[in-house]
Amino acid sequence: MIPNQQNAPPFIQISDIHLYLPTYSEKGDEISFPRWYSGCIDELKALGFQNEDQAVLLLARQLRGNAKQIYDAYNYENQKITSIEVFKPVLEPKFIDDNYEIKLRYRLLNLKQTGSISKMKRTFLETTKK
Repeated sequence: MIPNQQNAPPFIQISDIHLYLPTYSEKGDEISFPRWYSGCIDELKALGFQNEDQAVLLLARQLRGNAKQIYDAYNYENQKITSIEVFKPVLEPKFIDDNYEIKLRYRLLNLKQTGSISKMKRTFLETTKK
């Protein structure tokens, strides 16, 4: 991302390129905010997004439920978030899911060997991608 957004090129739509950003709704999600954020940033970088305003708007569009309300409330009460460097530090403390670690431990305890090691490894990797 370009730190100085005044010199950022305008958003240019390129055909046949699909941007996939998962949604995030805070509590109850199977993915934590830092993991969601990192995945979205990786996707934006892979597709060459350099416009900070555009990137922040794309991330904000993927927020749902409580997460969207928290984002909207912050923007209403403060200066709008227009930078990726501000997005994460401002919002991450507001999206701490107290039960997230418990959910991970529960899923780990429920893993049982019912087949070959390679099949277990594949299953484990699939469940951790969520």
